[in-house]
Amino acid sequence: MPLRCHRRQGRSEHRWHANWRRCRSGHRRHALALQHGTLDPQKATQAIDFIRTFADKCHHAKEEDVLFVRMESVGFPHDNGPIAVMLHDHDSGRAFVRAMADVVQDAARGDADALRIFANNAHGYTEMLREHIQKEDKVLYPMADQSFDKGDQAELLAAFERADKQAGAGIHERYAELASFESMFRKGTQ
Repeated sequence: MPLRCHRRQGRSEHRWHANWRRCRSGHRRHALALQHGTLDPQKATQAIDFIRTFADKCHHAKEEDVLFVRMESVGFPHDNGPIAVMLHDHDSGRAFVRAMADVVQDAARGDADALRIFANNAHGYTEMLREHIQKEDKVLYPMADQSFDKGDQAELLAAFERADKQAGAGIHERYAELASFESMFRKGTQ
């Protein structure tokens, strides 16, 4: 059984991530609003919360705490190769989000430097995420698929389910509403 257990969950989570990417036209409108000196701090804070809580604490945590550990146990190196690349992407994403969070209030007050920093980091995150998901789907998961037997797959699925429970009851449902980034960024930026 290929890494279907994680792919099912991962692809569902990727669809929510993809809403971030698909709303690029929304981002463009949002970027235009940023250029004109406006940022809705509530919408920006919601987007940051979604990324930090759902993308990072749910999706990336399952990879880092479950999948990568299992991959290392079957011989994948931690410090180079696909695991190192994914960890680098996760760290890069956190840096983009941290930079956005650091300037939200100043950007909301119309500070031109803060608006530019926010826009550049939102764009950087979006581009990094697009490439990251491709790396997962085209490289990481297929490599893991070849390394895990049916027993490994069942153990991974159980571990992913435990991780979801640890993240908190209803977290997926809570963030499903926020996953519509287009609605977050389009309202008030047209």
